[in-house]
Amino acid sequence: MEQSIHTINPTEPDLYAQQVNAQALEHLFHSLPRVAGTVLVPIAMVWIMWQRVDPAMVMVWGVAIFLISAVTQSIPAFYFRQPRTAEEAPRWGRYFTLALLANGLAWGAASMLFFVPGSTALQVFLFVAIIGLCAGSISLLSYWLQSYYAFIVPPLALSAVRLFLEGDIEYQVLAALVIMTLVILLSLGHSSKKSALAAIRLGFENLQLVQQLQIEKNKAEDANLAKSKFLAAASHDLRQPLHALTLFTASLDEKIRQPDARDLLDSIKRSVNALENLFNALLDVSRLDAGVVQPRIRSSNLQPLFQHLANEYTPQARNNGLALTMQCENIAANTDPALLETILRNLISNAIRYTPSGCIQLRCAAKHSEVTIDIQDTGIGISAEHQHEIFNEFVQLQNPERDRNKGLGLGLAIVKRLSHLLNHNLTLHSEPGAGTTFTLTLPLATLTTEQALILPHADSKGMRVLVIDDEAEVRKAVESLLSEWGYAVIVAASAEAALNNLHTAPDVIIADYRLRENLTGVDAIRAVQSKWGSDIPALIITGDTGPEQLSTVNKSGFSLLHKPVQPGRLRAFLRQAARGAGKIVES
Repeated sequence: MEQSIHTINPTEPDLYAQQVNAQALEHLFHSLPRVAGTVLVPIAMVWIMWQRVDPAMVMVWGVAIFLISAVTQSIPAFYFRQPRTAEEAPRWGRYFTLALLANGLAWGAASMLFFVPGSTALQVFLFVAIIGLCAGSISLLSYWLQSYYAFIVPPLALSAVRLFLEGDIEYQVLAALVIMTLVILLSLGHSSKKSALAAIRLGFENLQLVQQLQIEKNKAEDANLAKSKFLAAASHDLRQPLHALTLFTASLDEKIRQPDARDLLDSIKRSVNALENLFNALLDVSRLDAGVVQPRIRSSNLQPLFQHLANEYTPQARNNGLALTMQCENIAANTDPALLETILRNLISNAIRYTPSGCIQLRCAAKHSEVTIDIQDTGIGISAEHQHEIFNEFVQLQNPERDRNKGLGLGLAIVKRLSHLLNHNLTLHSEPGAGTTFTLTLPLATLTTEQALILPHADSKGMRVLVIDDEAEVRKAVESLLSEWGYAVIVAASAEAALNNLHTAPDVIIADYRLRENLTGVDAIRAVQSKWGSDIPALIITGDTGPEQLSTVNKSGFSLLHKPVQPGRLRAFLRQAARGAGKIVES
């Protein structure tokens, strides 16, 4: 088995030159067995000269040239069988040069021995063969220039001497032409060597650049992944105070009625919302880049989702002077409904933000085996040269002043990542001044009987809600908010405390994922359910985004919301629990 030359890091000029020369010698040795002239021309020479000069002399020369050729051909074979480095190449180059010198001397001897004074045809054949061999070896032997010189100088120099010895002016002119040919071939060999070695050197430089580029690329990817993993791992501790602040603000919103205090509270709410939006967007991007978001593809009815989005965004659009319409057939698609909702929320918010006047339309329709969702607006539009940029992080073409009321520049980056994760095709058509249309294509699914049913509204007020969280501030915030909503709230720091405080079964259990003594909310909920019944609806609230924690919650069958929890989502869960709907999960 052939071995390639051991690569030496070419950081110093001498080592770099060694590597280039070693590669040149290896290329020469690889190509040498394909040179047919080393066999065919000697055979032709022996056959033609056999009857014209002394046969014994021809026989001796033929045997000598074939032995020399055999030795020359054997050197590459021995070379490739040996462990080799760039430092060893010059030694093998010297062996090859000596063999080529012997070959050149043999052809030089032919110019002296096979010169037939009375036959112009034999003279032409002899010197054309020698010059042809010398000229034909330029492209190959110039990789190792010493061997080229050793091969062409003896035959051409001795040929010139033989012609000059004839004495006639014609032969002396021919001798001068042979010397001139030798000079030209030497010059061509030198130029060919420079070109060949430059090509090899360029190859090594390109390889080094590619390797350096790959190293830098790996560093950038590692840094990005480390950033994403850090944010994903630290998200629990980062989310916790923001979660409590969000709940306290929502609780105050239920209590404060004085105009001056309402204005102050509204300012606080806007700041909290801005912080929450930025934080959630950053963590969403980090979770997607870290690969901890795993979609749960299933048949999902799209009509309730569209109705929910219409109820939420119609007032916001109306406040901006826009008409928002949503049209959706009673159809199902194979998708992750939570991730799809995130995509649509970002696209709708983006449309409202960049549509000064007019309307926004959402259309959902089935065609063949696909479901298409169009989000169309009459906004400012996007020029063709900028359309590929808008999916990058923090890119806002119409917000150079970084007004946070115009968003953060992360929504479309999240949309792009999620659509790729779900394998949903996302296309964009836009013209400046004429609006923008985003089209999302999903696989069509069969609508089940259960999905087609519209569940009646159930009043969730008055339910007994057990809240388990080991942080006092969070317990206080949740208790304050749920009490304002009309729920009977029981709070506990652990499952043990909950079991001691409960005298009747709760209607709903809400537990933080991380609890003290290495216990989880899953453990706490199961402990309560083991006493009061496994059919009690339960919700896990977590700031963790790691795949192991998410997998544990998913396997438990409990609903899941991520911190900081939006009050509207918490209220939606309680209403679902009241009417016995299935679990909700935020990916």
